[in-house]
Amino acid sequence: MSIYNTEAISRLMRNSAAEKNQLSITTLCDSKCIYCGQKQDFTDFQSVRNGHKDITAIRNSIAQLDPEIPISIGQSDILVTEGEPFLHPDFRKIIRHIRDIHPAAPIEITTNGHFLTADNINFLNDMGDVYIKVIINSSESYIRKSVMGDHELLSENTINGIILLGESEITYSGIIIAVPELIDEEQLLQTALFLDANRADKIEISLPLCSAFIERNLFPELRKVYCELRSKIKNISSRINTPINLASELIQDLLPVVTGVVKNAPAWDAGIRTGDIILAVNGKIPLCREDAFNMLSIPGPVEAAVKCDESVETLKWSNPYQYCSGIIMENDFSPNRAEYIRMAVEKNKGKSLLLCSETGFGILSAVLKKLKLKQDDAQAVLVSCERSDSLIATDKILSIDDYENAYRMFMADSVEKANQITQLILPQESFDSEGYDYNMLDFMDLESRTGLKVTVI
Repeated sequence: MSIYNTEAISRLMRNSAAEKNQLSITTLCDSKCIYCGQKQDFTDFQSVRNGHKDITAIRNSIAQLDPEIPISIGQSDILVTEGEPFLHPDFRKIIRHIRDIHPAAPIEITTNGHFLTADNINFLNDMGDVYIKVIINSSESYIRKSVMGDHELLSENTINGIILLGESEITYSGIIIAVPELIDEEQLLQTALFLDANRADKIEISLPLCSAFIERNLFPELRKVYCELRSKIKNISSRINTPINLASELIQDLLPVVTGVVKNAPAWDAGIRTGDIILAVNGKIPLCREDAFNMLSIPGPVEAAVKCDESVETLKWSNPYQYCSGIIMENDFSPNRAEYIRMAVEKNKGKSLLLCSETGFGILSAVLKKLKLKQDDAQAVLVSCERSDSLIATDKILSIDDYENAYRMFMADSVEKANQITQLILPQESFDSEGYDYNMLDFMDLESRTGLKVTVI
């Protein structure tokens, strides 16, 4: 149950629009996904679940959106739990208003697919530059029932909607939340083949963030589960044309490897293929995957030094507009965020502890090494999530209490090292746009508890 009042909810909506380009329109959903915290009603999470958003509040949020980057609808934030966009009674009015205010802005809609009728697809096609992300999970109705609670008619609606999307001019991708023990490699393959046959732009696969229905011992070795899934995806990728991307926070390195390439896109025509390593773009060496992806996605001419097997080639092409190269890469770390970390550490007098979850520890350690920050100046510290056996530990579910416990344990381990610490750096994923964790504790509370400077990046 939410403890937010109407004013606070409106402020969160505006901030989400201004800072993340996300437009929240409803928290209602007609699916019952076993990995959804909203449906499971975790008692230790405070989230906004207030039904359909008022059209006036939505219009105010639309005014805060940046038309130069995709406007996301149906994407949940840490405390703003998003539902099924098509359920909002004014859904079409909202889309039309976006077009009135931002005529050329790209729009991304995440949906369970229940309302992908020919009429709705034609409407969105008429709106122009709309990208659909369909949470399919499986092309088999019995699997969708187990994972999403869909009865046969709802599953048929989604499957038929994807077929209609494949026949339309709208670009779309399929999303699969690979719940262990329910979605195996054969089921992943069948769903991937279905999406491939129906012209999906790409397939995004991820592990569930949380589920009260997953046994405690299912993830005894989280990294092992991730590696097994990655291996399965590699096998499936060789059998289809549609690129597959594994969305995960468990990446351990910053090597800019190409995960996939959209066929007949500019980068594909230039010769970029899955497995290629990007060494440089227009003469600049990328810090990581995200840095390389951004460089490769600029509008205009691109010249990339690419390592394929043991040879290095220089490939050239031109992007008619931004993000149209067709290259797909796993998200690892924002180069801007890395720079903010470097500045925060260098400006600090003393040692900085960068606190993070199990999933983020490896990549954060790699970033600190890449930035050539000495351990005397900065050190990554793993933070455990203690409250719920069913949750996978990610930065999104860490609280002020978790961060304080990790700091206290570090202090107990070495008083000498602890005396050098003057700053704690926390990941922004743990907080809403107001700076509160899901227990409604301000990150500044940690300063009063520890006596240290606290920085959120």
